[in-house]
Amino acid sequence: MPAPTSAIRERAPLLLVFGPLADRMAEIWRSRPSLTAKIAFAPPAAIHAIAVFLHQAPDVTQSDVEVGDLIEQSNPRELLKLALLNCPPRQKVSGSGIVFFPIPGPKDFISLQPV
Repeated sequence: MPAPTSAIRERAPLLLVFGPLADRMAEIWRSRPSLTAKIAFAPPAAIHAIAVFLHQAPDVTQSDVEVGDLIEQSNPRELLKLALLNCPPRQKVSGSGIVFFPIPGPKDFISLQPV
C-alpha cells in the first residue's frame, strides 16, 4: 500500500459521521465544550439528526457559537424539522416494522376523460 502523499488530519471517530463537515463540527464542539455530554451519550439517530442539520439547514451559516447553542438547546427532532423543510409527517409503523400508509380514496385519483 503506498504512503499517502497529503497530510491526514486525525479526527475523533465520532466526527467521521459528519463527513465533509467534520472540521466544522470540531470547531463547533471546541466553541461549545458543553456539547460533549449531549453528543457523547446521544443515540445514533440523534447524531445523524445533527449531521443532517449541518448538511441541510439554512441556519448553519451562523457562527460556530450560535450553531452550537442551537444544537445544544434543541431536540434532535427539532433540528430535523429545521433541516428538512416541507417534509411530510412521519408514517405509522406497526410493531412488526410494516409501514401503514393511508388508503387512497376517490378524491386522490384524477378522473380520466375519454379520448
